[in-house]
Amino acid sequence: QATHPRAAAPALQTTLQSPEPAGEGNMVLVAQMLAREDEHGKSVPRLLDGVEIRIVDAGEVDVRDGRAKGGVALSYVHRSHRSCPEAWAYLAMYHRNMTQRACLALLLPVVFLVTGFVMAEDADTDALSGTSGDETQSTEGELYWGDGHHYRGGLKAGNQMHGRGIHTAPDGEIYAGDFVDGQRHGEGTLTFPNGDVYEGDFRNGAMTGRGRLVWSNGDIYEGDFMDGVRQGRGVLERQSGETYVGDFSGDQRHGKGRYRWRDGTLYKGHFAFGKLHRSGVKSSPSGELSFETWNDGQLTGAVPVEAVERCSLNLGGKPWMFNDDSCINGLAHGEGLAVALDGSAYVLNGRFILGSMVRGEIRSVELEESP
Repeated sequence: QATHPRAAAPALQTTLQSPEPAGEGNMVLVAQMLAREDEHGKSVPRLLDGVEIRIVDAGEVDVRDGRAKGGVALSYVHRSHRSCPEAWAYLAMYHRNMTQRACLALLLPVVFLVTGFVMAEDADTDALSGTSGDETQSTEGELYWGDGHHYRGGLKAGNQMHGRGIHTAPDGEIYAGDFVDGQRHGEGTLTFPNGDVYEGDFRNGAMTGRGRLVWSNGDIYEGDFMDGVRQGRGVLERQSGETYVGDFSGDQRHGKGRYRWRDGTLYKGHFAFGKLHRSGVKSSPSGELSFETWNDGQLTGAVPVEAVERCSLNLGGKPWMFNDDSCINGLAHGEGLAVALDGSAYVLNGRFILGSMVRGEIRSVELEESP
């Protein structure tokens, strides 16, 4: 039979909290240890005296969904010099799908618990009397994992993060906010080990919805998230003074947007995978406009946007620029590029006859309203 990885655990290690008795119905102390296991691979904690103990929940727990392997949750109350028929006893371990409660009275003043995971909570009357109670009811308490994870806040079924709480990971990541059935769900603040901070919506454990992400270097994004990345519409403000307002996909600028350099130059147009791509209109700080085409971040063409008297064009009640040698009688005539003089739209490869467009599509560079 294979040896369980915790069978050769190192020497006993103990951590105590709240050593003074807090009275019946309240948590009085927590001790953490590395325990041995029986022949079935279950943890058998070494227990010492001084308290009356009730197991309120036990079973397989995994940190990824709010549970930790080998966890036992206890509620207990101090009983000084309580008599007991025997000095040592084993914990009663029930099937994980049953209500799991047991009583154990001991003679010494310290409690040593489980294999790297301890949960302590205020004991209610039902728990101390041995009645079942509602396992879906939210309580307050703490969870400890052997690898360093820690949680304090609302609990469901005794050992599942539920309600408002704070979870701290061993690498320093801290989440403070709402939990539902062991997952981050609702509103919260997530502080990353490198100092980045996200504040906003969470769904099923991931940053999803509206939120604000502040990087440790001072950059700020505020907008839509999905599954932990920027997705949808948002505003990116860089510490260097550059800003982007527009569409994001896969955590990158992707779609239509406005990019402003710190000198005031503004570009309205299309982006792909974080780079300028396709067509757009750039305006200088002094107000000059140019129609530009880009390919994967590389400028491939630029045409000044200015009125051409011999090729007059009016579309949608606005004056447009059109320039072709075939213009007739001062009117746009021929095929080619047309750009609104206010830089708001353009037509690629349009066909015009005597000042009227007979073929082509007007494409706006302005952002549409977010849905």
